[in-house]
Amino acid sequence: MKEELRRIQVERSQEKEEMQKKFEIMECEKVSVLAKDKELEAEIAAKEEEVAEGKKAISNSTNQITDM
Repeated sequence: MKEELRRIQVERSQEKEEMQKKFEIMECEKVSVLAKDKELEAEIAAKEEEVAEGKKAISNSTNQITDM
């Protein structure tokens, strides 16, 4: 009986360790995804700024043409 309980305890302990490792891996993946998200947000902001500058340049060109 004691041997059976000990075996079960060892199994549970191993399962707990495996779950902890999986959790740690998931946490690392989460951090990686969040970092990539921030990187993509920065890229989007840069592209939006380029678009705004392009629109402004087009507007200025249009105004120059209509002033002629």
